[in-house]
Amino acid sequence: MPRDSSAEFSRSLLPFVDGIVSVDLDKNLDEAGFPDEIKRAVIVYKGELTPNYEYLNKYLNK
Repeated sequence: MPRDSSAEFSRSLLPFVDGIVSVDLDKNLDEAGFPDEIKRAVIVYKGELTPNYEYLNKYLNK
């Protein structure tokens, strides 16, 4: 099971690898150049919750 899961995850992620490695991490999330699918999946960027996941703040102990 773990091997099958890893293989499937790899196949799913492969089309996005070029887009991920070419981002400019010095820029903010919107300007960095992430593929849209990856940008929507990013939960934390530069130590902060991204806008799609800010609702998680209410579950965090700060």
